[in-house]
Amino acid sequence: MASSMKLEYPLTGALPSITHARDKLLAKVFQFRREEKDASGATDEDFALLYAYAIVTGHLGKQIEDMGNELEKLFRVLDEDVLKLQ
Repeated sequence: MASSMKLEYPLTGALPSITHARDKLLAKVFQFRREEKDASGATDEDFALLYAYAIVTGHLGKQIEDMGNELEKLFRVLDEDVLKLQ
């Protein structure tokens, strides 16, 4: 995305999404809390930082997605057919 902005070049259309990684993190935290919370002595407050991280990551992901949409409007999306040699 940064290269597209600096070079004023179209996006490739394959920007990664953080939603899947964030959902996996939350699933692992939930699994840990369910299975090992009592054994480890962890409390709800111990997980507050992880949940705050997930919330902030979600907001940043949304803002990055919005920025990508704006870049698509400005420079379009790179079409692979344009790059093929004929």
